[in-house]
Amino acid sequence: SSGINAEYGDYTLSSLLDYNKSDKKERVFEVSLFAEVLCEMFQRHFALLILKALIEADGESEEQEDEKVGKRIRKDSLTSDAIRKDSESDKTETSSGPDTK
Repeated sequence: SSGINAEYGDYTLSSLLDYNKSDKKERVFEVSLFAEVLCEMFQRHFALLILKALIEADGESEEQEDEKVGKRIRKDSLTSDAIRKDSESDKTETSSGPDTK
């Protein structure tokens, strides 16, 4: 053994982040620094996952809105086509009917 006294145990990230700033030992500083960096990596990772989920959810709602608008446009188009055909058939009937003078 090279004279290093190491303690082994299971520690949560939260307990590693709960350190005293008065600890001046090098190994305590290194573990604390590692815990801080690991915590920031987790925060970044999960923040990106949340952002991705929000963007996908927003995209789905926009697609649903686009579908609703498309259905309304098609419905309006069909209605206006039907009205146009009716008015054209009325014009045809009046022009082809008997002349009353």
